Amino acid sequence: MRQKPTLTDSEATRRRHAEGTSSVVPEKPTRAELLIEQYKLLEDRRKYFGSQFMQTIGGVGAILSILIGLLGGKSDNATLLRFALLIGGIAFLLLAYLCYRLGRRQDDCERVMHEIERTLRSMGYEIIEEMPTGALIFGARKAIIVSLGALGVSLAIIGLIRR
Repeated sequence: MRQKPTLTDSEATRRRHAEGTSSVVPEKPTRAELLIEQYKLLEDRRKYFGSQFMQTIGGVGAILSILIGLLGGKSDNATLLRFALLIGGIAFLLLAYLCYRLGRRQDDCERVMHEIERTLRSMGYEIIEEMPTGALIFGARKAIIVSLGALGVSLAIIGLIRR
Protein backbone atom coordinates (compact mmCIF):
# COMPACT_ATOMS: atom_id res chain seq x y z
CA MET A 1 0.00 0.00 0.00
CA ARG A 2 1.44 3.33 -1.07
CA GLN A 3 1.72 5.95 1.64
CA LYS A 4 0.42 9.46 0.90
CA PRO A 5 3.09 12.15 1.04
CA THR A 6 3.23 14.44 4.04
CA LEU A 7 5.23 17.49 4.84
CA THR A 8 5.47 16.74 8.55
CA ASP A 9 8.48 14.43 8.12
CA SER A 10 10.45 17.15 6.36
CA GLU A 11 9.41 19.71 8.95
CA ALA A 12 10.55 17.41 11.76
CA THR A 13 13.88 16.85 10.01
CA ARG A 14 14.39 20.59 9.61
CA ARG A 15 13.57 21.10 13.28
CA ARG A 16 16.14 18.46 14.32
CA HIS A 17 18.75 20.20 12.16
CA ALA A 18 17.92 23.59 13.68
CA GLU A 19 18.17 22.17 17.20
CA GLY A 20 21.41 20.36 16.35
CA THR A 21 20.02 16.94 17.26
CA SER A 22 20.55 15.39 13.83
CA SER A 23 23.86 14.40 12.31
CA VAL A 24 22.45 14.09 8.79
CA VAL A 25 23.19 16.91 6.36
CA PRO A 26 19.95 18.81 5.59
CA GLU A 27 18.40 17.81 2.30
CA LYS A 28 17.29 20.16 -0.42
CA PRO A 29 13.68 21.23 -0.05
CA THR A 30 11.23 19.12 -1.96
CA ARG A 31 9.16 20.51 -4.80
CA ALA A 32 6.09 20.45 -2.57
CA GLU A 33 7.89 22.43 0.14
CA LEU A 34 8.96 25.04 -2.38
CA LEU A 35 5.44 25.29 -3.78
CA ILE A 36 3.97 25.72 -0.30
CA GLU A 37 6.53 28.42 0.50
CA GLN A 38 5.67 30.20 -2.76
CA TYR A 39 1.97 29.88 -1.92
CA LYS A 40 2.54 31.55 1.46
CA LEU A 41 4.44 34.41 -0.18
CA LEU A 42 1.68 34.91 -2.74
CA GLU A 43 -0.98 34.90 -0.04
CA ASP A 44 0.94 37.56 1.90
CA ARG A 45 1.30 39.65 -1.25
CA ARG A 46 -2.40 39.23 -2.10
CA LYS A 47 -3.37 40.41 1.40
CA TYR A 48 -0.99 43.36 1.09
CA PHE A 49 -2.58 44.45 -2.19
CA GLY A 50 -6.01 44.13 -0.60
CA SER A 51 -5.05 46.28 2.38
CA GLN A 52 -3.49 48.89 0.07
CA PHE A 53 -6.75 48.92 -1.89
CA MET A 54 -8.88 49.78 1.14
CA GLN A 55 -6.40 52.00 3.02
CA THR A 56 -5.80 54.21 0.00
CA ILE A 57 -9.52 54.73 -0.50
CA GLY A 58 -9.96 55.57 3.18
CA GLY A 59 -7.03 57.99 3.20
CA VAL A 60 -8.10 59.95 0.14
CA GLY A 61 -11.73 60.01 1.29
CA ALA A 62 -10.77 61.31 4.74
CA ILE A 63 -8.47 64.04 3.38
CA LEU A 64 -11.06 65.25 0.89
CA SER A 65 -13.85 65.18 3.50
CA ILE A 66 -11.81 67.28 5.92
CA LEU A 67 -10.86 69.74 3.18
CA ILE A 68 -14.45 70.19 1.99
CA GLY A 69 -15.65 70.43 5.57
CA LEU A 70 -13.18 73.21 6.32
CA LEU A 71 -13.82 75.14 3.11
CA GLY A 72 -17.54 74.57 2.62
CA GLY A 73 -18.93 76.68 5.45
CA LYS A 74 -17.88 80.13 4.22
CA SER A 75 -18.85 81.90 1.03
CA ASP A 76 -15.40 83.54 0.96
CA ASN A 77 -13.93 80.13 0.15
CA ALA A 78 -16.04 79.48 -2.97
CA THR A 79 -13.13 79.66 -5.41
CA LEU A 80 -10.93 77.56 -3.18
CA LEU A 81 -13.75 75.04 -2.68
CA ARG A 82 -14.24 74.75 -6.46
CA PHE A 83 -10.54 74.07 -6.84
CA ALA A 84 -10.64 71.49 -4.00
CA LEU A 85 -13.59 69.71 -5.62
CA LEU A 86 -11.86 69.65 -9.00
CA ILE A 87 -8.60 68.32 -7.54
CA GLY A 88 -10.58 65.86 -5.39
CA GLY A 89 -12.39 64.62 -8.49
CA ILE A 90 -9.11 64.09 -10.29
CA ALA A 91 -7.71 62.36 -7.20
CA PHE A 92 -10.67 59.96 -7.11
CA LEU A 93 -10.27 59.18 -10.81
CA LEU A 94 -6.60 58.39 -10.23
CA LEU A 95 -7.60 56.39 -7.16
CA ALA A 96 -10.04 54.35 -9.25
CA TYR A 97 -7.23 53.55 -11.67
CA LEU A 98 -4.84 52.67 -8.83
CA CYS A 99 -7.47 50.39 -7.28
CA TYR A 100 -8.01 48.74 -10.66
CA ARG A 101 -4.25 48.02 -10.90
CA LEU A 102 -4.12 46.69 -7.33
CA GLY A 103 -7.07 44.44 -8.11
CA ARG A 104 -5.28 43.10 -11.18
CA ARG A 105 -2.21 42.27 -9.07
CA GLN A 106 -4.46 40.48 -6.58
CA ASP A 107 -5.98 38.50 -9.45
CA ASP A 108 -2.49 37.57 -10.67
CA CYS A 109 -1.59 36.26 -7.22
CA GLU A 110 -4.82 34.26 -7.02
CA ARG A 111 -4.22 32.77 -10.47
CA VAL A 112 -0.77 31.50 -9.51
CA MET A 113 -2.11 30.26 -6.16
CA HIS A 114 -4.71 28.19 -8.03
CA GLU A 115 -1.95 26.72 -10.20
CA ILE A 116 0.01 25.77 -7.07
CA GLU A 117 -3.09 24.17 -5.54
CA ARG A 118 -3.68 22.11 -8.69
CA THR A 119 -0.01 21.06 -8.81
CA LEU A 120 -0.02 19.97 -5.17
CA ARG A 121 -3.21 17.96 -5.69
CA SER A 122 -1.65 16.28 -8.74
CA MET A 123 1.36 15.37 -6.56
CA GLY A 124 -0.89 13.44 -4.20
CA TYR A 125 -1.89 16.06 -1.65
CA GLU A 126 -5.63 15.51 -1.97
CA ILE A 127 -6.33 17.49 1.20
CA ILE A 128 -5.50 20.75 -0.59
CA GLU A 129 -8.69 22.76 -1.06
CA GLU A 130 -9.03 25.27 -3.86
CA MET A 131 -9.45 28.85 -2.74
CA PRO A 132 -12.84 30.23 -3.79
CA THR A 133 -12.79 32.90 -6.46
CA GLY A 134 -14.70 36.15 -6.46
CA ALA A 135 -17.26 37.27 -8.98
CA LEU A 136 -15.94 36.94 -12.51
CA ILE A 137 -17.84 39.75 -14.20
CA PHE A 138 -18.93 42.37 -11.66
CA GLY A 139 -18.06 41.84 -8.02
CA ALA A 140 -17.56 44.06 -5.00
CA ARG A 141 -14.10 45.22 -6.04
CA LYS A 142 -15.31 46.32 -9.49
CA ALA A 143 -18.32 48.03 -7.91
CA ILE A 144 -15.95 50.02 -5.67
CA ILE A 145 -13.78 50.98 -8.65
CA VAL A 146 -16.79 52.12 -10.71
CA SER A 147 -18.11 54.08 -7.71
CA LEU A 148 -14.75 55.79 -7.22
CA GLY A 149 -14.63 56.72 -10.90
CA ALA A 150 -18.20 58.05 -10.83
CA LEU A 151 -17.45 60.03 -7.67
CA GLY A 152 -14.32 61.45 -9.30
CA VAL A 153 -16.21 62.55 -12.39
CA SER A 154 -19.03 64.03 -10.28
CA LEU A 155 -16.68 65.99 -8.03
CA ALA A 156 -14.73 67.31 -11.01
CA ILE A 157 -17.92 68.42 -12.77
CA ILE A 158 -19.23 70.09 -9.61
CA GLY A 159 -15.86 71.79 -9.17
CA LEU A 160 -16.03 73.11 -12.74
CA ILE A 161 -19.64 74.35 -12.75
CA ARG A 162 -20.04 75.48 -9.10
CA ARG A 163 -20.29 79.26 -8.73
